[in-house]
Amino acid sequence: MHYKKKKKNTNLSRKNLLTIGAAVFFGIAIITIPLVTVANWRIKDPRRQVQNQAKLITNIELKDEYQKGNLSYFDLKKQLFNADNTKKTGIDYSQFFDFYQKNNTSLPINFATDYGWNRYKLDVFDLKPLDQEQSFEIYYRLVYQLPDDKKAISDLLTQKVIWNYLPDYSLANFANFSSSKLEKLRAYTNKEFSLSTKKELTKLVKLEDFEKQVNWAINNNEARKIINKYFNLEEIIAEILNNKEFSYLDESGIWNPRYQIELVRDQILGQDFLAQTGQKGIYKLTFYAAFSPNFAKKIAADLNKSSKFHFGINIDLNNLFLDKTVAENIKITEFSEDDYYPQINFEKNLEAEINGWDFLNYYNNQIFATQNEREDFLKKLIAKIVRTPLLKKVEFENKLSGVDYAKFLKYLKLDIKLDANSTKLAFKNNQIVAKIFGKIILRNAENQIVAEKNFSQTIEHLNRLGQNDAELVKQIKQTKFEFKPETRKKIANQKGAPKSEILALLNANKFDKLKNILENGDYYGYEFNEDRLKLLVDNSQLPNVEEFAKLSVVPEKMSEGIINLWNKSFKTNQEVSTFLSLLAKRDISFVAKYWYDLLNKFKLIDPKTQWPENLDQNSLFKHLSQIKIQPPEKKAVSLTSDFWLFSLNNDYLISPDYLNNSFYLHSNLKNTLELIKTESAFSTRDFVEHIKELAKSIKPKDFIQEKGKNPITNLSEFLVAFYSLIYSKDQGLLAESLGQNLDYKIQFELEPISLNVAVSQEKTNPNNNLRLKYWYKIGSVDQNGNLIQVIYQTKKETLDLVVNENNKLLSEDVEKLNEIATNFPSADQIIFLKKEDYTQLVDSIKQVIKTENTPVKIDNEIKNLPFSQFFENNYPDYGFYIIKTSKNLESSKPEVTKPVAARPVAAKVAAKPSAAKPEQQEIHQSEEIPGVLTNTISQLGNQIRHNFDLYVYKKDQPQIHSSKPVRVIIIESSESLFALK
Repeated sequence: MHYKKKKKNTNLSRKNLLTIGAAVFFGIAIITIPLVTVANWRIKDPRRQVQNQAKLITNIELKDEYQKGNLSYFDLKKQLFNADNTKKTGIDYSQFFDFYQKNNTSLPINFATDYGWNRYKLDVFDLKPLDQEQSFEIYYRLVYQLPDDKKAISDLLTQKVIWNYLPDYSLANFANFSSSKLEKLRAYTNKEFSLSTKKELTKLVKLEDFEKQVNWAINNNEARKIINKYFNLEEIIAEILNNKEFSYLDESGIWNPRYQIELVRDQILGQDFLAQTGQKGIYKLTFYAAFSPNFAKKIAADLNKSSKFHFGINIDLNNLFLDKTVAENIKITEFSEDDYYPQINFEKNLEAEINGWDFLNYYNNQIFATQNEREDFLKKLIAKIVRTPLLKKVEFENKLSGVDYAKFLKYLKLDIKLDANSTKLAFKNNQIVAKIFGKIILRNAENQIVAEKNFSQTIEHLNRLGQNDAELVKQIKQTKFEFKPETRKKIANQKGAPKSEILALLNANKFDKLKNILENGDYYGYEFNEDRLKLLVDNSQLPNVEEFAKLSVVPEKMSEGIINLWNKSFKTNQEVSTFLSLLAKRDISFVAKYWYDLLNKFKLIDPKTQWPENLDQNSLFKHLSQIKIQPPEKKAVSLTSDFWLFSLNNDYLISPDYLNNSFYLHSNLKNTLELIKTESAFSTRDFVEHIKELAKSIKPKDFIQEKGKNPITNLSEFLVAFYSLIYSKDQGLLAESLGQNLDYKIQFELEPISLNVAVSQEKTNPNNNLRLKYWYKIGSVDQNGNLIQVIYQTKKETLDLVVNENNKLLSEDVEKLNEIATNFPSADQIIFLKKEDYTQLVDSIKQVIKTENTPVKIDNEIKNLPFSQFFENNYPDYGFYIIKTSKNLESSKPEVTKPVAARPVAAKVAAKPSAAKPEQQEIHQSEEIPGVLTNTISQLGNQIRHNFDLYVYKKDQPQIHSSKPVRVIIIESSESLFALK
């Protein structure tokens, strides 16, 4: 009979107490699972809640260690009380007792960890010894800490606790010992897993799968076997049962265990062997301890042989099982020399030599219909250099160190996917190498991705790429990087610089300083076209459609058949070009879907023609011709026409001579469009190659004659127009960052001349002018920006320089102001003004100008214009001057470089107003201010345009100003666009 049911009978004999005591089941537990759902504490009466919780305690027992055979009641009393029966101070009396609740009489309450109890503190208010009964009367209460240092305290409760002698072979003692051992349950190590066919590794199995396996076991034996596959359960149980302290000698002198341990389902819910607790990742296993059959027979005369003592342990399964962090323990090692194909000894042929530049240029200029095609192509190129597959370089480390690779693959599938769009160059071991990027992907048996990890790998010995493939070498060498160094004279009459200064810079290799002088309008006013090279060093990333669309706007109405998409993330025209180049480099299907999604965001796609679900990549263009483009609402005026030009960030307004970031359907592409409709034998890639060839004949100014000729009606035509822009620039697709620590540097040298030529020049060139050669080197640079190794050099071009010993170089202060003027993003700072507002601006400028060729502050007169507010926000210590000349010396005064774009400034008008059509193309001289405001006519948009030139000065040094002007475009329109105040 259970002891707790008879504990109130204090007249039981000592013998009966001993007999019953062996069957007492006051459990020893590490942590218990939630037993009671505690009410929400946001109630009006927290004390009532504490009171109800305290009433759940139904039984109190002395802990086992105070009831052992070598400790009597009076020994225990001496620990708690003085000789006069007064309590000793400094003792936590609650630590001597186990408290049980009525819903779980097997396991004591753990007030530190048990869900539902860990919010309370148990306060033993008083304790009295009852010597005649060998028991203690305990007075206790529950305390809950409330906000503001207040407490909710239950009523004082009392119970009588009997000291009970426990023999050495008590189940309670054994259960307590077993709990402490089982608490150390551990998962198998990598080595144990690799050396055994019966052990599993927790890191390769999801926790929920393990939990399901255990709890779906038919019986406790099967559940034990499953747990033992992952944890050393049976090892610990064997260690416990073989402990001589819990064993006995039988008649034959052999040690046998007194007890047995069995796994059982949770005692509260009665369903799971592995029960969840209220804490994440903490699970409970419940066992019972019982006498072994042989020992039960031996003591049957004294004890209940069928007694069982339940106890539970907590196991922390956090960070033990498979999750996405498993990939952190996998790496791909660098290729060793043995992994590469050996160098073939043959006579070195420089023309056939392939370096990193050749490799990257060739690879980037290939056209692919899909991303998979691009990845396969990259793998084939790598396989011509390296004979060891990437998968062979996989290694396990840290938590997977020592795991057998073959056994690992029985649980998880390991794959490698290359990011074929991110291949770069790098500098390693004093040589340029290719750097590839990708992901290690882990999948489970259901082919679901469970973890991923990014990786990079370098490919050395790129010169071995074409060792056994002469045709490949030929293709690589034929893929030229088309870049011809170009300059443009921005002023007609160059003043020149002192010859000695130029030669000194040449001899000191100060080429950047020399380039600044050549660009400066006070000396030469050359503009170096380096746009193509800048793409190779700018570390730009293609934004996803969602990000791009959020920062973009398309006017609701279309004028002149032009759709202009405005994106405020672009700071310069060069950034717009970079965006288009990055997009063009991707596979064709990606480009098509990108444009579709973007146009669809702005309702430019006919909703009746959606993206096809099952798209045949080989007939991509034909499918895209079914997706109709729906232009914005047309204006009800004669200026409107069918959509024919797509422009980004007002590119069509920047220059009357070219379209840099706008595209249209050129007439020479009509044949391509017909082939798309009729020719099924052409692949998607073939069509783009065809566009590439035709685009070479497109000239920068062709858009003037092509204006409105060929409407863009569907996505196929849109894509053809896009690719024609990309290839008409004749820059190929190597148009993004080459890699980290790679840069380009301009080079200069005096053109070498023979003695006879020198004598001839002395006669024809008495001023002894200079002829310079300039070109660019591309390669790896050190931390100071100096070239370490050159991988590519452009062709050399010539500059004829006049020299002028009297035109001294500008001071550093002026150079700094020129730098601000050059870098000020003016292309997107277009000013829209009504005719009367423009006239008012002209009048206000005339009022402040007193004399010609004298700098005049203009900050107050332009403070309501958006570009002025932008300048003030970004350059608060600087302002603007204007300088009126005696007459229009536009051809002889310095100009800014190509306007660059900036983030837009908030304005009173939500959308940019439409340009007004001039009454006549004649521009009246009276509307101009020489050197300040000059008039021009745009080829597109039918607007009246004015160039507004300003010079930068520093407020604390007003005596100096930039020699280069900032040029802002003013367009007369139907509405004026002013800055917000």
